[in-house]
Amino acid sequence: MRNKIVAHAADPATRPNAVNDVTLEKIADAYRILVQVTQFVSSNILLGGGVGTFPNAQFDQLESLDENFVQLEQIQKLHVFWDEQEAERNEWVMKADETILAP
Repeated sequence: MRNKIVAHAADPATRPNAVNDVTLEKIADAYRILVQVTQFVSSNILLGGGVGTFPNAQFDQLESLDENFVQLEQIQKLHVFWDEQEAERNEWVMKADETILAP
């Protein structure tokens, strides 16, 4: 199935409908699993540092979006959304051991 979806375009008759089942929630779940497994392996097996899930911007990552894409009054809402998403993903890292080792 991956071969038909990712590697080769296939034709409509042979292409599976699995792409229709992809949602942002499923993508986030898959990302959470990858982050937590990576964190567990990095910290417990390789005895390394933690992993990052979000870019750590040294500047305002939403700067200039109001010029072409977003109304100026919506920028603050985007900052709140960004902070919420970052906090959620940081929580994934913090709970990696607990999640991986859960019975």
